[in-house]
Amino acid sequence: MPTLILLIALHWAPVAPPLDRIAVVVHNGTPAEQMSQDDILRIYLLEQPYWSDGTAVQLHDLRGTQPFKTAFYDALGRQQRNMMRLHMRLVLAGEATAPTKVANTEAMLRSVAETPGAIGYLPADAVDESVTVVAYLPR
Repeated sequence: MPTLILLIALHWAPVAPPLDRIAVVVHNGTPAEQMSQDDILRIYLLEQPYWSDGTAVQLHDLRGTQPFKTAFYDALGRQQRNMMRLHMRLVLAGEATAPTKVANTEAMLRSVAETPGAIGYLPADAVDESVTVVAYLPR
């Protein structure tokens, strides 16, 4: 009987986020609830400038060449330097708005939480209730 109770308790226990993954997060007021890897890639390729409710997408990215930033772009199947070049080219051509650059993941959390329409990425264990997780990517 104790084994049955333990199995039932484990079945109903909340599932923790996978800590070895990258959490893709949005501002709590953003209409996105779940996103596929392709959806995320489309946004980071600057191909989707608006959310479904017409709010402008506010892309957030880490500054420079940080290992976590590299892991994020690797998870999307892209190279960080190629994405930086693409962003620069589209911004200089007037076809897109430059991503908001933040210094570290703590600043990413704070900025996404404070910016309507924002999207960014964090280590899964850095997420709190100030943002909404829309996807987990492998690290």
